[in-house]
Amino acid sequence: EPACAAVCPVDCCVDDEDNVETEEELMAKKERLHA
Repeated sequence: EPACAAVCPVDCCVDDEDNVETEEELMAKKERLHA
């Protein structure tokens, strides 16, 4: 279990229906942010 889950459980995240991103798009964003 990710360490952040203890602080911010995934079920508290609310999807933004106006800004839907695929897993591929999210992974690309992660790579840009952590480059």
